[in-house]
Amino acid sequence: MDNQLLVITLRLIHILGGIFWVGAALILGHFILPAADTLGPAIAGPMLREIGQVRKLPIYLNIAGLLTMLSGIGLYWRMMSLTHGTWAHSTSGQTFGLGAAIAIITAIIGNLTAAPAGRRLGALGNEIAAGGGVPTPEQGAEMVAIRTKLRKSSQLLGILLVISAAAMSIARYV
Repeated sequence: MDNQLLVITLRLIHILGGIFWVGAALILGHFILPAADTLGPAIAGPMLREIGQVRKLPIYLNIAGLLTMLSGIGLYWRMMSLTHGTWAHSTSGQTFGLGAAIAIITAIIGNLTAAPAGRRLGALGNEIAAGGGVPTPEQGAEMVAIRTKLRKSSQLLGILLVISAAAMSIARYV
């Protein structure tokens, strides 16, 4: 593939994937999950099941995050090889590196906190639906705890991704 076409392709994947990743994380953590907490399990359960299990938002988030990181690594690697590593020591290279590190840490945190909480919430919702749709007191308490953990984790992830995107946005100008 032509070098310019490769760079354009990597940048498009990186920027468009990042837009989706950051936007979805913010919408989920700051709007959808808090609204689910307010609406309660009767409405929130089916809605979250639809978003997570039917529409498969977690899979799309993981794909967007992975493609964004891989394309970013490709772009970073290209700049490193063109400058024989000196670019990484510039303020621009360091700012891109900081944004990348924050994004990678965010992905790790998400896979260690939000992903398992989301899976457990989905499984618990299926258990409740199979049992007639009314949670036991224990299931209700567990559901509240999981949703709280998922909401807080998602809010943190959204904020970290905004910081990462901000670093990437200003890196050429510092």
